[in-house]
Amino acid sequence: MADIKTIVVRVPEIREFSGPGCDELLKNGAVFSDYRDGEIAGLSDADAGRARAENLETALARLKDGRDLVLLRLERPVFEAGLLELLEKSDRRTILAVVSPDRLVFYGFGVANKAGVIRDPAAAADVLPTLAMVGEFFLEGSPAGRVLYRALKNPNFKQVQIEKLKAALGRLEKMLKRENREPWDKHDCA
Repeated sequence: MADIKTIVVRVPEIREFSGPGCDELLKNGAVFSDYRDGEIAGLSDADAGRARAENLETALARLKDGRDLVLLRLERPVFEAGLLELLEKSDRRTILAVVSPDRLVFYGFGVANKAGVIRDPAAAADVLPTLAMVGEFFLEGSPAGRVLYRALKNPNFKQVQIEKLKAALGRLEKMLKRENREPWDKHDCA
C-alpha cells in the first residue's frame, strides 16, 4: 500500500469569495456546514508535537520526509495563498482536512469529491477519526469522535485495502511457489 499523507489545516475562514484555494475546496471537497469548532484531539502530546508544523514550508518538508500526519495553522494574511499552494503541491495520495470556526472540509484522497455541502452535524472530535479511517496513522486510546462516513468515497475503505493486500499476497505466494519448481517444470509445454 502506498503512503497516504494526511494534513489538518486550521484557517480563519472558508468562503466562496476568499479566493481560488477556498473555491477549489468548496467545489471538490466534502463540506460540513453544521460544524462545531473545538480542540482537535486523538493524538498523544508527543505525536501532536511531532505532527505540528510552524509554517507551510515545514509542513511540505515533513510530508516529503515521510510523515503521515501534519498539523498546520494558516493565519489571516497568508492563509489563502498558503492554502492554494498546499493544494497545488499535494499529490494524489494526500487527504486534507481544512478546519475553520464555521466549516469543516475534507479534500483529496478517499474523499467523495462530489459530496458538496453535507448538512449533518460535525464536531472537532470527528476530524481525526475520519482521517484515520483513510490515512495511515494511529489514534491514542478510544477517540471521542465518530467517523464522518458521508465525506468518504468508500465507507469500507480499510476493508477494500485489506482485500487488495490479500490478493497481492496470493499472487506473490503463487509466484514464489512457481519459482520453486524444477527448471523443466516451469513451462507447460515440457
